Amino acid sequence: RIWLPRAFRIVLPTLGGEVISQLKATPLASTVTVLDLYGVAGKIKSNTLRTYEPLIMIAIVYFVLVYFLNRIIQAVEKQVPQKR
Repeated sequence: RIWLPRAFRIVLPTLGGEVISQLKATPLASTVTVLDLYGVAGKIKSNTLRTYEPLIMIAIVYFVLVYFLNRIIQAVEKQVPQKR
């Protein structure tokens, strides 16, 4: 009861940064995979001969995911009381 809340407050900012770094470095395994995104982008590229538009859409998807994940982590950090 004493150590866990204190440890959670100390670790939360670092944990949030690591979660966002992992999201940027690797795909979401269960929801959005690289094969899904790049597979669809490859099909669009082969059908329409457009190269950059599908890749820009992939970048937007990752940006939106990181943005909302960052907002959630900030909300959790605000809810955790600071040590006095």
